[in-house]
Amino acid sequence: MESFPNQNNSMSEMIEEISLDETNQCDFQLNFSAYDFPNESLLTEPLSWEEYVKIVFYVIVLVVALMGNISVILTVALNQSMRTTINLYLVNLAVADLLICLCCMWVPLANSITKPLYSLGSFICKLNPFAQSKSFSILFSQF
Repeated sequence: MESFPNQNNSMSEMIEEISLDETNQCDFQLNFSAYDFPNESLLTEPLSWEEYVKIVFYVIVLVVALMGNISVILTVALNQSMRTTINLYLVNLAVADLLICLCCMWVPLANSITKPLYSLGSFICKLNPFAQSKSFSILFSQF
């Protein structure tokens, strides 16, 4: 653990350093000039080979998951003889897995590629946890 630079100061002395004006507003300003954020050099540098490998594996997993779940849904939907209770249960699981693939799998990839910025916007920032919770609740309510 890190300690405060002035260990000899008591808590009351540290509090006295922060003065309040008559409207109970702090009269100091936070200075973040020591932090270079967003770092323009980080945003313009090309992707590394690790990120390319990550992208390739994410795309492979995403495409295989989409194709597999869509094929299960279409097989049961198009064949009358496949519409049994167990197969309808599997279709329900495939729909939940499809929702997870579409809503949740690409967001961590986009976040890791565009670090340190969040480039997906406020709508996806709110939609992603909602979609994850609903998809997982649909998936696990089956068991």
